Amino acid sequence: MTTILDRVYPAGIISDIVAQHLRIPEDAEVLHANACMCVRNAFDVAEAYTNRIIVDSLVTFHFEEVDTRIELPTAPVKEVEEVRYRHTDGEWRTLDSSAYQLVSDAHRAYIIISEQLAFATNQGPRIEVSVRCGYDEDGDYALPGSIRQAVMLMAGTFNSFEGDAQVGSVAELPMSARYLLSHYRILPYGG
Repeated sequence: MTTILDRVYPAGIISDIVAQHLRIPEDAEVLHANACMCVRNAFDVAEAYTNRIIVDSLVTFHFEEVDTRIELPTAPVKEVEEVRYRHTDGEWRTLDSSAYQLVSDAHRAYIIISEQLAFATNQGPRIEVSVRCGYDEDGDYALPGSIRQAVMLMAGTFNSFEGDAQVGSVAELPMSARYLLSHYRILPYGG
Protein backbone atom coordinates (compact mmCIF):
# COMPACT_ATOMS: atom_id res chain seq x y z
CA MET A 1 0.00 0.00 0.00
CA THR A 2 1.19 3.50 -0.84
CA THR A 3 -0.07 6.72 0.73
CA ILE A 4 0.85 10.10 -0.76
CA LEU A 5 0.86 12.65 2.05
CA ASP A 6 2.02 15.77 0.22
CA ARG A 7 2.67 16.74 -3.43
CA VAL A 8 4.43 19.83 -4.72
CA TYR A 9 4.08 20.33 -8.46
CA PRO A 10 7.07 22.18 -9.98
CA ALA A 11 5.61 25.70 -10.28
CA GLY A 12 8.53 27.03 -12.33
CA ILE A 13 8.33 24.21 -14.88
CA ILE A 14 4.54 24.52 -15.12
CA SER A 15 4.77 28.29 -15.67
CA ASP A 16 7.47 27.79 -18.30
CA ILE A 17 5.47 25.14 -20.21
CA VAL A 18 2.29 27.24 -20.12
CA ALA A 19 4.08 30.43 -21.23
CA GLN A 20 6.56 29.07 -23.77
CA HIS A 21 5.04 25.84 -25.09
CA LEU A 22 1.30 26.48 -24.81
CA ARG A 23 1.83 30.26 -25.29
CA ILE A 24 -0.87 31.35 -22.87
CA PRO A 25 -0.23 34.62 -21.03
CA GLU A 26 -0.94 34.97 -17.32
CA ASP A 27 -3.45 37.76 -17.94
CA ALA A 28 -5.74 35.29 -19.74
CA GLU A 29 -6.75 34.03 -16.31
CA VAL A 30 -9.23 31.27 -17.19
CA LEU A 31 -7.16 29.93 -20.07
CA HIS A 32 -3.99 30.13 -17.96
CA ALA A 33 -5.59 28.26 -15.03
CA ASN A 34 -6.88 25.57 -17.41
CA ALA A 35 -3.46 25.22 -19.04
CA CYS A 36 -1.78 24.84 -15.63
CA MET A 37 -4.29 22.10 -14.78
CA CYS A 38 -3.46 20.37 -18.09
CA VAL A 39 0.26 20.38 -17.22
CA ARG A 40 -0.44 18.96 -13.73
CA ASN A 41 -2.62 16.27 -15.34
CA ALA A 42 0.20 15.48 -17.78
CA PHE A 43 2.55 14.95 -14.83
CA ASP A 44 -0.03 12.60 -13.27
CA VAL A 45 -0.33 10.58 -16.50
CA ALA A 46 3.47 10.38 -16.77
CA GLU A 47 3.56 9.00 -13.22
CA ALA A 48 0.87 6.42 -14.02
CA TYR A 49 2.72 5.26 -17.13
CA THR A 50 6.17 5.07 -15.54
CA ASN A 51 4.97 3.66 -12.17
CA ARG A 52 7.30 6.19 -10.60
CA ILE A 53 6.68 9.29 -8.51
CA ILE A 54 7.85 12.21 -10.64
CA VAL A 55 6.39 15.17 -8.75
CA ASP A 56 8.12 16.07 -5.46
CA SER A 57 6.08 14.11 -2.90
CA LEU A 58 6.09 12.86 0.67
CA VAL A 59 5.03 9.22 0.44
CA THR A 60 4.55 6.37 2.89
CA PHE A 61 5.11 2.83 1.61
CA HIS A 62 3.81 -0.15 3.61
CA PHE A 63 5.53 -3.54 3.46
CA GLU A 64 4.35 -6.89 4.77
CA GLU A 65 7.42 -8.91 3.89
CA VAL A 66 10.59 -7.45 5.32
CA ASP A 67 14.23 -8.26 4.69
CA THR A 68 17.39 -6.37 5.60
CA ARG A 69 17.11 -4.69 2.18
CA ILE A 70 13.81 -2.99 1.36
CA GLU A 71 13.36 -2.10 -2.31
CA LEU A 72 11.36 1.11 -2.64
CA PRO A 73 8.95 1.08 -5.60
CA THR A 74 10.04 4.47 -6.97
CA ALA A 75 13.10 6.58 -7.67
CA PRO A 76 14.62 8.99 -7.08
CA VAL A 77 14.24 9.07 -3.31
CA LYS A 78 15.81 12.18 -1.83
CA GLU A 79 15.52 11.45 1.87
CA VAL A 80 13.92 9.19 4.44
CA GLU A 81 11.53 10.98 6.77
CA GLU A 82 10.76 8.01 9.02
CA VAL A 83 10.92 4.21 9.24
CA ARG A 84 8.43 2.54 11.58
CA TYR A 85 7.87 -1.13 12.32
CA ARG A 86 5.13 -3.11 14.08
CA HIS A 87 6.79 -4.59 17.17
CA THR A 88 5.82 -7.96 18.68
CA ASP A 89 3.54 -6.10 21.12
CA GLY A 90 1.52 -4.83 18.12
CA GLU A 91 2.56 -1.20 18.60
CA TRP A 92 4.27 0.88 15.91
CA ARG A 93 7.81 1.94 16.83
CA THR A 94 10.08 4.41 15.06
CA LEU A 95 13.42 3.05 13.97
CA ASP A 96 16.40 5.25 14.84
CA SER A 97 17.99 6.77 11.72
CA SER A 98 21.33 5.17 12.63
CA ALA A 99 19.74 1.72 12.12
CA TYR A 100 19.16 2.13 8.38
CA GLN A 101 20.79 3.58 5.28
CA LEU A 102 19.18 4.95 2.11
CA VAL A 103 20.81 3.94 -1.18
CA SER A 104 19.31 5.90 -4.06
CA ASP A 105 20.03 7.17 -7.53
CA ALA A 106 17.82 8.37 -10.38
CA HIS A 107 16.75 4.81 -11.29
CA ARG A 108 16.36 2.82 -8.05
CA ALA A 109 16.18 3.20 -4.31
CA TYR A 110 16.35 0.87 -1.34
CA ILE A 111 16.90 0.97 2.40
CA ILE A 112 19.35 -1.30 4.19
CA ILE A 113 18.35 -2.05 7.78
CA SER A 114 21.30 -2.82 10.02
CA GLU A 115 19.36 -3.63 13.19
CA GLN A 116 17.60 -6.91 14.01
CA LEU A 117 13.88 -6.15 14.41
CA ALA A 118 11.25 -8.15 16.29
CA PHE A 119 8.03 -8.02 14.27
CA ALA A 120 4.44 -8.77 15.21
CA THR A 121 3.18 -12.02 13.75
CA ASN A 122 -0.32 -10.75 12.95
CA GLN A 123 -1.46 -9.89 9.43
CA GLY A 124 -0.97 -6.47 7.92
CA PRO A 125 1.95 -4.25 7.18
CA ARG A 126 5.02 -4.83 9.33
CA ILE A 127 7.01 -1.79 8.27
CA GLU A 128 6.24 1.73 7.04
CA VAL A 129 8.78 3.86 5.21
CA SER A 130 8.04 7.57 4.70
CA VAL A 131 10.24 9.22 2.08
CA ARG A 132 10.55 12.46 0.13
CA CYS A 133 10.81 11.44 -3.52
CA GLY A 134 10.42 12.74 -7.05
CA TYR A 135 12.36 15.09 -9.27
CA ASP A 136 13.29 18.72 -8.62
CA GLU A 137 13.34 21.73 -10.90
CA ASP A 138 17.16 21.65 -10.68
CA GLY A 139 19.93 20.10 -8.60
CA ASP A 140 20.96 16.46 -8.14
CA TYR A 141 17.55 15.10 -9.11
CA ALA A 142 16.55 17.60 -11.80
CA LEU A 143 13.59 16.60 -13.96
CA PRO A 144 15.04 14.75 -16.98
CA GLY A 145 14.50 16.44 -20.34
CA SER A 146 12.64 13.47 -21.86
CA ILE A 147 10.08 13.45 -19.03
CA ARG A 148 9.65 17.21 -19.41
CA GLN A 149 9.18 16.82 -23.18
CA ALA A 150 6.58 14.06 -22.68
CA VAL A 151 4.71 16.28 -20.20
CA MET A 152 4.80 19.13 -22.74
CA LEU A 153 3.38 16.88 -25.48
CA MET A 154 0.58 15.58 -23.27
CA ALA A 155 -0.22 19.04 -21.87
CA GLY A 156 -0.55 20.35 -25.42
CA THR A 157 -2.93 17.51 -26.27
CA PHE A 158 -4.99 18.03 -23.12
CA ASN A 159 -5.14 21.78 -23.68
CA SER A 160 -6.17 21.41 -27.36
CA PHE A 161 -9.14 19.14 -26.81
CA GLU A 162 -12.18 19.39 -24.60
CA GLY A 163 -14.35 16.77 -22.93
CA ASP A 164 -14.22 13.19 -24.12
CA ALA A 165 -11.74 13.98 -26.90
CA GLN A 166 -8.93 14.20 -24.33
CA VAL A 167 -6.55 11.36 -23.76
CA GLY A 168 -8.35 9.51 -21.01
CA SER A 169 -6.02 6.70 -19.98
CA VAL A 170 -2.46 5.52 -20.04
CA ALA A 171 -3.40 3.05 -22.81
CA GLU A 172 -4.14 6.04 -25.07
CA LEU A 173 -0.84 7.79 -24.34
CA PRO A 174 0.62 9.26 -27.56
CA MET A 175 3.39 7.12 -29.03
CA SER A 176 5.96 9.92 -28.83
CA ALA A 177 5.24 10.44 -25.10
CA ARG A 178 5.45 6.67 -24.48
CA TYR A 179 8.82 6.58 -26.22
CA LEU A 180 10.14 9.51 -24.17
CA LEU A 181 8.93 7.96 -20.89
CA SER A 182 9.85 4.32 -21.59
CA HIS A 183 13.40 4.64 -20.21
CA TYR A 184 11.98 5.76 -16.84
CA ARG A 185 9.33 3.05 -16.56
CA ILE A 186 9.52 0.84 -13.49
CA LEU A 187 7.95 -2.54 -14.19
CA PRO A 188 6.51 -4.51 -11.29
CA TYR A 189 8.19 -7.80 -10.49
CA GLY A 190 7.05 -10.39 -12.99
CA GLY A 191 5.80 -7.61 -15.36
